[in-house]
Amino acid sequence: MARLLDVSGKNSLNLSFHQRRKVIKSYDDEINNWIPIDFEIRVYDKSYKIYPEVAPSLNMYEINLMLSKLRVIIENIHSKKDFEKVAISTYEFYYELEFFHLKEDELIECTIWTFETSRTNGEIQNVQRGFRFSVSVESLTEFRGTLELELNQIVN
Repeated sequence: MARLLDVSGKNSLNLSFHQRRKVIKSYDDEINNWIPIDFEIRVYDKSYKIYPEVAPSLNMYEINLMLSKLRVIIENIHSKKDFEKVAISTYEFYYELEFFHLKEDELIECTIWTFETSRTNGEIQNVQRGFRFSVSVESLTEFRGTLELELNQIVN
């Protein structure tokens, strides 16, 4: 499981690709190939997960786009010491990630929006829940690397 850990070590975004159910990788186009995910936000001792009944999956197009955007953030921090605000969202409205550079602290601000209807399997509707914390470039690099490793194990 990939973990994007905040600088305090007490909060994290945990995302994982897996083969437990409904891996679809037989189509020629990326938009019709789906990989199941586990998604959790940990805030101190509380956990916010997407319920298993929702059976969350991301298609290969949005996975590759997410990994590409994370790569650009990391490359720009290393080469230019800066990057423009980056947003990553999912087609099925599971979550949205926003990243922007805190230049004065050399940290990356991460905002995670969850769509509560998807996260709670309809129990909570018309609400988004937001979490914001600061992460290091190293944590973002490790997060992206772990996601790529998990993905490669599934698709190859």
